Parts: sequence; C-alpha cells; structure tokens
Amino acid sequence: MPTPQLDNRQLGTDTARLNLLTNGGFEIWQRGNGPFTTSSTYFADRWWTALAGTDTISISRNTGVIDLRSNYSAACTFTLGTGAGGTGIVQTLKMAGDGYGLRTATVTFSVRVYGTVANAVRLGINPDGTGGGYTYGSYHTGSGAYETLTITRALPGDMTTVNLAVFFAASGSYYLDNAMLVVGSVAADYAPLHPADDLARCLRYYEVIGGVATGVPLIGGYNVGGQAAHTNLWFAAKKPVVPTVTINGTWALTNSSGIGVQSPGAGGVLAYAVVTATGYAYSTPSGASQFISVEANP
Repeated sequence: MPTPQLDNRQLGTDTARLNLLTNGGFEIWQRGNGPFTTSSTYFADRWWTALAGTDTISISRNTGVIDLRSNYSAACTFTLGTGAGGTGIVQTLKMAGDGYGLRTATVTFSVRVYGTVANAVRLGINPDGTGGGYTYGSYHTGSGAYETLTITRALPGDMTTVNLAVFFAASGSYYLDNAMLVVGSVAADYAPLHPADDLARCLRYYEVIGGVATGVPLIGGYNVGGQAAHTNLWFAAKKPVVPTVTINGTWALTNSSGIGVQSPGAGGVLAYAVVTATGYAYSTPSGASQFISVEANP
C-alpha cells in the first residue's frame, strides 16, 4: 500500500518547515542597536525601512517586549503623517543574486506583532512580474499582546523580486518578532535557527572587519616611499554579488599617508597603506568606530 501523502493545507502550524527569511527573529543587529529613523536604511540585518509621505519611525533593538523563543524584537515607534499606511519595514528577496527559486510558488508570510492600537499594523507581499503589486493581510486587533499576522500569495512565474513587508497605518509603539516565510498556504510557527547558522545567513550580505579590538586588522607592509603596502582581507562569508567595502573612521597611521581598498570580490578585498618613507608602513583602528564594512545587497 502506498504511503499517504499530506497536502500542505493539511499541515499544522507547528509542523517544522524551512524559513526562507534571513534574520526572521530580529536577533542579528550588526549595524548597531538603533535608533534607526531614515528611509531606505537597513537596521536589523536584511530588514530595511520604507517611509511614505511625512510619516516618521524610530526602530531599536528591544529586550523587554519579546516573543517566545526570542532574545530580541524590533521596537517600532511610528507617527502617522501623510503616508496613509504606506510606511513599513521590508525584507527583499531576489531570484537572481540571492538565488531564491520561488517563481510560481505559493508562499505564506507571518510575523508576530505586539500592539495596543487596532487596525494599525498589517502584512503585505509584493512581487514584480505579471500581476505584481501588493496584497495585504488582516490588521492586528490592538489586543496589547503578541498576535500572529499572516498573508498567503501565489507568486508570478516571471517574478524577479518579492518584497515582504510590515505596514503601519496609525501612530503608536509596536514590537515585531519571529517572522517566517514558508512555501505553501499554511503558516509555520517560528523555529529559531542555531545562532551560528543565523549569523552565517546575515554575514552573506553584511559584515564588519574590526570595530572591536584595537590594532585589528593591521593594513600595511614594506615598500618604498610613495608606493602601497598591501594586505589581503578575507571575508567571513562569500557574498552574493561584488560588495561595497568602506573604511570607516580615522585610523592610526604609522609611516603612512593614508589607506584604502581595491579589487573587492565575493571572498575578499585587497587593502593598502600608502608608504611615506621607504620602510615598514601600516595602519590600524584605534577604537570601536574604526572598522571596515562589507555590504553586498543583490
């Protein structure tokens, strides 16, 4: 007798399934704990802000109002202006670059949301391609407790990008936690990744070199005056596209007139110090504000 097969619609929400989001639990905040207030800005890894009209928002890492199986949530203080419900936080998935194979798939997006204002927070899914545009879910009831908001959508066969968003339509303070994106028409309860796996997903798109220990990394070497002394810097995770590499802060210079980077690739970058006088020249960070950021957003 053949083994019975369960249709996705017959699954329970507690059936473990793969989360297609990066940092769905809002656990990783490599860019800092906030507050983040400007539009089109990444805050918790892979999540970015989208402000509409004269709306304002302030987002910070929170340790007080958190959901089950969580260490942090995203605390969002929102003030409605002329945005008419168009302000939100977004995670974007791309079929090229990211490598997601979701064309023609039916997916369900869910987020745990805490709030005390009714009809203020809802989810949206926005693919491009044929029939693209936002589809919206139901609003949070304003119960003063965490509620699971969900939305299901069939994605176009010619889609290249899909945005998963949480929208705000009324002023208030809200907390977001434990987001899931799964294939199928049934939402899945949040299942945390091992912390190493969670961080590894984030490092694929953004990482910081330095910023902790004084003197790390050290860029330099021996050369004649006016020439560059080079150091290879290898990334913790290979990037999906050629990254933008930025030297942040004012580094300490020894026999050097400046530092820079060149020839970034998916796995590393060549950093250099310009030698002042023939000999050994180098540069190192002298505090937490001196670091190299590596960002690769497909």
